Amino acid sequence: MQSVLDGHDPSPAAVIDARGVTRLANAAARRLFPGALEMRAEESIDAFFGRWGPAHVENWPEVAWAAADRRRARAGESGDPELRRLAERVREHLRDTPRPPSLAAEAMPPVIYARIRLGEERLSFFSAVLRFEGARDVTLSELGVELTFPADEPTAAFLRKAAEDPSSPT
Repeated sequence: MQSVLDGHDPSPAAVIDARGVTRLANAAARRLFPGALEMRAEESIDAFFGRWGPAHVENWPEVAWAAADRRRARAGESGDPELRRLAERVREHLRDTPRPPSLAAEAMPPVIYARIRLGEERLSFFSAVLRFEGARDVTLSELGVELTFPADEPTAAFLRKAAEDPSSPT
């Protein structure tokens, strides 16, 4: 899996388990989300839904509710009470965030673009998740490789520049 992550550079990519814990990440993901590899599931939820997302994602309600809906659906499919508890923790973070009318609870759009502010930079991304649904290994079937793509040329240029100069803040 590390070769998939490294091959996706300079765009962020990470291996995330069913609970939302980042297991592996490429250099771009580590630059964009420092400390993610050290976080437990609850810490990851609290960091993204409580602090990082609302502060940096310009279209936060759309991105947050789409992520919450994916978590709720995955928890329902699995029947795992721990996944349901974590999905509820996400929803608790969103209690004061109105659901956008464009996101009907039952009709998930195929692509959500995240518009992110990092200092003066305005970046636009979309993500795809690679899953190993038919895997016979239970652990492997619980992992997803989240591949984040630049949605425009300025974002792609920003990622290339950040990869060339890893000391620059992202």
